Amino acid sequence: MEKKKYRMQWKKFFSRFGLWLLGIPLNIIPIAFKQLNSITVDSFPGVKKLAIMTIGDFDFSFISVSVLFILCIEGFFADDDLAPLYRKFQCGSLIYFVVLIILYCVFFFRPDLFSMMDLTATAIYNSILIVVTIILGALCNATISMKAGVKT
Repeated sequence: MEKKKYRMQWKKFFSRFGLWLLGIPLNIIPIAFKQLNSITVDSFPGVKKLAIMTIGDFDFSFISVSVLFILCIEGFFADDDLAPLYRKFQCGSLIYFVVLIILYCVFFFRPDLFSMMDLTATAIYNSILIVVTIILGALCNATISMKAGVKT
């Protein structure tokens, strides 16, 4: 009986993960411009406060949703011979994506719920979303970058 052994292809992993990870800062640019547009020279709060305002913005929570969508469909364009562990990570990403879509819709249609949190709490909430998204992205990209070999 032949058993497949999967070998990590680091070059593929770093190129896929790097390209995927690049989507996060690109999505932050419009939110940062939105925050910069809302302040004047006289009311400039400082760089640290501006960063917290950007991360605490409601639109920042959609970054995880959009980046997870790319992560969920990435498996459909990959090779057919994927590591079995990848399907588990893809399923976890899909469940997390659905939860985030539901949360985003609830907060979108009921903005009073999102505004119940202060700026620091929303920044922490959005930071946790991004960290979990990056971890799932790393796991999915690691397992999709594995190449199967045959072990007898």
